[in-house]
Amino acid sequence: MKQFIFRDLGTLLSAGMDAASAIEKLAAFDNQFDAKSDVWHKAAKQIRQGKTLSHALQDQGLISSDQASWLKASEQSGMVEQALKTIELAQTKRNSRIKKLKGKLIHPFFIIVVAVLCGAAVAIANEVSMIKILFGMSIKLGITILVFKWIFKQLEKDVFYWLSKLDRHQNSERYQIFFDQVCINSLYQLNQSGINYTDALKLTASFFTSNKIKNKLLKASQLCANGSSITVSINQAQLPATHACKQLLVSAEATGDWHGALGHYLKDNQKRIDDMLMGFINIIQKALFVVAAVIAFTFIF
Repeated sequence: MKQFIFRDLGTLLSAGMDAASAIEKLAAFDNQFDAKSDVWHKAAKQIRQGKTLSHALQDQGLISSDQASWLKASEQSGMVEQALKTIELAQTKRNSRIKKLKGKLIHPFFIIVVAVLCGAAVAIANEVSMIKILFGMSIKLGITILVFKWIFKQLEKDVFYWLSKLDRHQNSERYQIFFDQVCINSLYQLNQSGINYTDALKLTASFFTSNKIKNKLLKASQLCANGSSITVSINQAQLPATHACKQLLVSAEATGDWHGALGHYLKDNQKRIDDMLMGFINIIQKALFVVAAVIAFTFIF
């Protein structure tokens, strides 16, 4: 994706250009608009047919569900340019993170391929049947490719998917750290876009497939609607936020400085998450090196 597409789109919209024309102009101006050029043109077509910018971009898979909610809220409050900049920053960081994680796995992938080839060479030297060698190579390489494709696919999945999938671990510190970064950040971004916490909690609940988390968010939304503060609502609904985050929410409500209270915390929290993810990938990497050694020996023995 063109690096600054969302920022440039926001600039054109703030200059008075309609969304469909802005998208088409960017596509025509930059011949490196990327492999997703077609879906951007489809998004422009949907907008001309009456869809909103947030709906069209989400429908074409260009933004995630939570980013679409930020944009939808900003469309109502007139803060589209700001929301697009926030989306661009979030996507740039996410793409960089995924690229880094995938890069850590490319090395063991090639090691496994080399192990298969070396094992086959040893088998040939030991006068093993060529048909048996080719069959073994095909099976091992095929499984390797499928496993790595599956791993890469998991890395691309929305974080809300993983929070729903792992909801039975919501009392663990690691789960709560991820919950802070995803859900509290979503609530913060929605509120910054002009939407109240009652509706922000409902929107965030809609991103989950897990009824456990969804019901807690809806309960917090109802508490907010009844006049409770966001901090009290989160506590009474027993949402799995960290104690540190809850304390910062109290501070933010008392001072009104939401950016100062949560901005630095979410930034530091993301670093902790990156470290945890890298540690997990390192474990997978080491396991794959062991697999490479096993594959090589299966040809020998």
